[in-house]
Amino acid sequence: MKVVHNADVVQNYAGGRLLEQKNLPDKARDLYEKLLKKSPGNMKLLDRLIIVNRKLKDTRKEVAAIDQKIKIIEQHHGISGTVNSKVAALSKKLNLSLKHTDRKGRNLLIHPQVLLLQERKKRLLKH
Repeated sequence: MKVVHNADVVQNYAGGRLLEQKNLPDKARDLYEKLLKKSPGNMKLLDRLIIVNRKLKDTRKEVAAIDQKIKIIEQHHGISGTVNSKVAALSKKLNLSLKHTDRKGRNLLIHPQVLLLQERKKRLLKH
């Protein structure tokens, strides 16, 4: 069995995948977490981190990564910038008439990825 040192592994996504292939998920997780500090919105890294945490059976960290991914998806699909009041009023009425929001303005439509992540999180928290 060959010992893998940090100097032998490239400090990027491919390096993390290599560590996973060499059956070193704990080192891969450390690398992914380090890379996420540099690039917090990287969805590929978050996906791998969720998978590695699942392999390591670390539910707490898996749920934290799922929450982080949900937050990024919601920020990405939200309204950005300032909105004209007339446009906002029309949009609110249209969303209400199309049943996209309830009477209080809460969004009834949820991104499919968010739904899948929420289901996974719910299953994790049951155990």
